[in-house]
Amino acid sequence: MLKAPAKTLATAIAACSLLLGACAATPQADAELAGNWQLRDFKLTNSNQTRLIGLEPFSMNLTGNGEATGRLDCNTWRGRYEDVTDSTFALRDMVLVQGRCGHLASNIDMLERVFPEFLEGEATYTIEGREMILETSRGDRLRFEATHRRSGDS
Repeated sequence: MLKAPAKTLATAIAACSLLLGACAATPQADAELAGNWQLRDFKLTNSNQTRLIGLEPFSMNLTGNGEATGRLDCNTWRGRYEDVTDSTFALRDMVLVQGRCGHLASNIDMLERVFPEFLEGEATYTIEGREMILETSRGDRLRFEATHRRSGDS
């Protein structure tokens, strides 16, 4: 007679384990975001001027498994990203690894200092073809171009 309650208890424990495992899972990264993105220009909220990037040192690589890495001139950064909504993603746990950079143009030097703060947290995005526009909660805007897409879009 104890078999039925024991079986019910075992089934309940198994169901709870599955539910807890699902809740503990890392949020899925959006496949649409996955790829290598090159920064083309940016605009800060405290500036009425869009600044074009003449060099190619600012990039962001988003993997399909939620890892994020990038370059800031001779510095690199890493962190993780997650899809929050259909048009919002968040970069978390960003770490900047500083290299020895030479003298840069003032707008690039300024961007290198603020880029991690720029991206940390949630940003809305729109992707059209090979272009992605990110806008932070402060209203800062970054325009990226895809150099490689993992979602099948080129």
